[in-house]
Amino acid sequence: MEKIGVPHFALAGLSGGAPYAAAVAARLGNRIAKLALVSPVGPFVEYGISLGLRHRLQFTALSRRPATVSAAVRAFDWSLASITRLTERLVTWSAPRVDKRAVQNPSITQAILRAVRDGSQSGAAGPKIDLAIFSQPWAVDLSAIAAPSRVWIGTADSIVPIAAARALARRIPNCVLTELPGEGHLWASQHYAEVLEWFLEAPAPATLGKPFIAELTSRSPAD
Repeated sequence: MEKIGVPHFALAGLSGGAPYAAAVAARLGNRIAKLALVSPVGPFVEYGISLGLRHRLQFTALSRRPATVSAAVRAFDWSLASITRLTERLVTWSAPRVDKRAVQNPSITQAILRAVRDGSQSGAAGPKIDLAIFSQPWAVDLSAIAAPSRVWIGTADSIVPIAAARALARRIPNCVLTELPGEGHLWASQHYAEVLEWFLEAPAPATLGKPFIAELTSRSPAD
């Protein structure tokens, strides 16, 4: 970024991108102006967070079965090329109802399918790396994050462990945790402007080391 004349910049991580964004923010310190983590995968291993059956299968069992991951990626590739509607159902099969309603919007559906298509271009290597990272301690010093930070997590999110997202927010200095009642994993697909607006707000005075703040929004999922 310095080479293109941008010494400071805001950083966002969505879902499985959150561990990477947090690691970059911890490494670059004051060069990160703000950090936004939306529907994040949080660090559940090192903080002893108990996972339900679905999340154990999703985040730990699959990391030990690379052949299964490869088969799943091939299935997604086939469905993308052959039966798009099947891909939509595969992507949201374990999602809450609010997310299933969201994908009825054609623009959201196309964005999700585009992301799936882009992510599968290199085969199963990317998903395997992600699962290996998610299923182990992150080895990232979250206390080194200097930027004003915010975590958004829907209380109906069934894709990522909510307790891990809360643990992530608690361990980042000067972090606000925003819990979204009744919202799911795809909240940002309809409300990404809120994240961008937060980036544009003037940062609060430096309060490095201050405990995180939790807030509960009052907006209903239907708004």
